[in-house]
Amino acid sequence: MARGAQVRGRGVNQGDLVKVLQRLVNMPLTKFTLAVNAGGATTFATTGTNAYMVNGQCLTKAAIAAQSISTLATVPANKFSMVRVELNAAGTVGLVQGGNFDSAVECQANPPAASEAKCTIG
Repeated sequence: MARGAQVRGRGVNQGDLVKVLQRLVNMPLTKFTLAVNAGGATTFATTGTNAYMVNGQCLTKAAIAAQSISTLATVPANKFSMVRVELNAAGTVGLVQGGNFDSAVECQANPPAASEAKCTIG
């Protein structure tokens, strides 16, 4: 940047900037691989130990085996819904289900909101 240049916030929405900064302190540091668990379609699993951050603190989570998704609401036929999988600092898995939409495109454009102090892993 040239000497004397100024950075101006034209077009920057402070609320959006805060969301970006929050995601930087709550993020996976390795790639979590989520898969349907061998035990059935109502559970999922991950492989290996993964690293993640919550509130800027580096943490690890051992492989998740047979994590239940039975708490999710049933999605009506011909509707689409998205689920956010999150970890808190204690390594507890949380699920956040979005709304029901008429198309996959609409569903992907409206994901469930990220929770504070939790890392999204899927």
